[in-house]
Amino acid sequence: MKLVFIEKGTSKRKKKTSQEISRIQASEAFSEVVIWPSEYAGHTVKLAKEACGQFDYVISVGGDGTLNEVVNGCMQAKLEGGQLNMPIIGVLPQGTANDFVKTLCLSGVEGELDALIQAGSHDQVDVGKIAFNNERGERESRYFINIADVGIGAKVVQNVNASNKILGANLTFLWSIVKTFLTFKPRPMHIKSDNGLDWKGDALLLAVGNAQYYGSGLCITPHAKINDGVLGVTLMGGMTVMDFILRFAELKKPQKVDHPEMSYHEAKVVEVDSSSSDCAVEADGEFLGYTPLKIEILPGQLSVLMPQ
Repeated sequence: MKLVFIEKGTSKRKKKTSQEISRIQASEAFSEVVIWPSEYAGHTVKLAKEACGQFDYVISVGGDGTLNEVVNGCMQAKLEGGQLNMPIIGVLPQGTANDFVKTLCLSGVEGELDALIQAGSHDQVDVGKIAFNNERGERESRYFINIADVGIGAKVVQNVNASNKILGANLTFLWSIVKTFLTFKPRPMHIKSDNGLDWKGDALLLAVGNAQYYGSGLCITPHAKINDGVLGVTLMGGMTVMDFILRFAELKKPQKVDHPEMSYHEAKVVEVDSSSSDCAVEADGEFLGYTPLKIEILPGQLSVLMPQ
């Protein structure tokens, strides 16, 4: 068997990757273990696509954004490759927030990745597909594995990605959320789903989750499951900064929040339109563009290392 680490390199990440490689090589389960460094924007997608058919395991080294690019590369290869032998995807969490692994109940501790490989512990997971208008106004589509959202969440992501993140993941996201709340105004949205949701009004946020956590640990779609062929949908209408602060602890727990401006739904297809020209869209912690958008679930597309 063959394994490749796809890594967006920092000295800290390279050190942890080297430690994991030593453990995996010591097991003698693989005939080849290599590192492919990602060197420029979009390179991770290309590398992941090339790895499909060559390697049995592809390990994403980085955060949710790196994993998103690995997923996009693998999905491109799958659609174009016909009977291509798809690799099992693993995650070595080394990013700002690392939210996807929270749904998998992975901690990122030393030896965890090797233990999952040794146990053959993996499962098929769903993948989301999102169509949106990019910053040039052109229609574009991408895949995501964690959560996509429209509204204030996308603005928070823009602020976080523009910051130096010197405060660490949790404080960086919290400060960005509060700061964005102070200036952000709810956007007019028309939200429809294949499951009967047809809502019009001003909304702070619509989150559509394949998994549960985003924003460095906010459990925004607690009812989402990664392998049930259904999207968890959370709609947040008007909520004040004080409301958010008072319920912050609740939002960190895997449970629905009892608030008159929050509602929870399920769907296989979700569409959002807005009369506002700056109704922003993000997925897996990466800013994508603007509405109108369409999100659909693609069941059981990829195999991912996780505890049974």
